[in-house]
Amino acid sequence: MPFWFEMPYLEYFVDSAFPFSLEGGMGDTLIIASSKRNIHISTALTLAAYMGTKLFFSPYDLEFSSSINDKNKNKNIIFIGNSIPEELQQNFGFKIMNENIYAKMPILKEVFNGNILKKLFGFKEDNSKIADLDYLNRLSDQVFFMMGQSPFDNQKTVLILFSKNDNYLYTSVKNLFEPKFAGQIKGDISIWDFYQNIYYSDNVSKKYYIGNLPFWQKVVYTLGFSPNLFALFAIVVVVILSFALKKVLDYREKKRLEGEI
Repeated sequence: MPFWFEMPYLEYFVDSAFPFSLEGGMGDTLIIASSKRNIHISTALTLAAYMGTKLFFSPYDLEFSSSINDKNKNKNIIFIGNSIPEELQQNFGFKIMNENIYAKMPILKEVFNGNILKKLFGFKEDNSKIADLDYLNRLSDQVFFMMGQSPFDNQKTVLILFSKNDNYLYTSVKNLFEPKFAGQIKGDISIWDFYQNIYYSDNVSKKYYIGNLPFWQKVVYTLGFSPNLFALFAIVVVVILSFALKKVLDYREKKRLEGEI
């Protein structure tokens, strides 16, 4: 069936494990744990169980791995761990590297309503490195849920669950089973602050579309959800119609003057 979805939205994942649920057995999904430690494996299995409850179907074809290779790059990827491969963050609004957060846009253009990064990390106005973490705002006190376009396939999605503290990472996945927490996870990034027990959510990454909508339906969809493009399209249509009408009137005027009308 034709479908066309704007991404990334974490609420789709929380509500129905989308887009990892596009195949019933999740054969097009790969879960990567950054290590083979028990806590990471438990986190991955707990997350798989959560997705199974949303599918009402066993994710029997779901693949688990500890690395990315050429054979599994064409899948939707879920990464769980305390150290994020840089290549997975290529299409995200910012990067987490070592003990700092690096932005891809100037000061994130004041995203995060109420300057959430200021509250959490001591937000620093710099076009590249926007957060210097100190002993009062340690990265280990937060869990990041991040969703973005796969760097390997523009029709696939990457979901990252990251925390420097593995126990918090496991707890945050268990929180998904509780509606009061799951309902707070929205946008393309949600940050769970362990001590405050609050999720902060917003949209910072570029949008992309997944699906196979026919061309003309895709055009109608794009115009319907973009006021600027619709206005431009309307102006172009009016100009073309005006030009065509002028040509018809000029032709009739010429015929009338020549006595043919």
